[in-house]
Amino acid sequence: MKLGVLVFNLGGPESLRDVKPFLYRLFSDPEIIRIKWSPLRKAVAYTIATLRKKKSQGYYSLIGGGSPLRSPARAGFRRPLPPLRSAR
Repeated sequence: MKLGVLVFNLGGPESLRDVKPFLYRLFSDPEIIRIKWSPLRKAVAYTIATLRKKKSQGYYSLIGGGSPLRSPARAGFRRPLPPLRSAR
């Protein structure tokens, strides 16, 4: 059996102004909020994004005003990860 690492990024806001739209898009995803009827899911996502905006902006302001994942994810991996050793 081979062992591997899967790396993925759900995105993040680039600036404090992008926090609410990011939260809305995140919580509008039917895999995140499992409400089948789209208008209700989007209303719930809007409510969550509105209520969480200031608190999330506060956290993002502490780490530079945006997601630290944005620039490395955009640049891609510059070098391959070292091989994983089996835990056998």
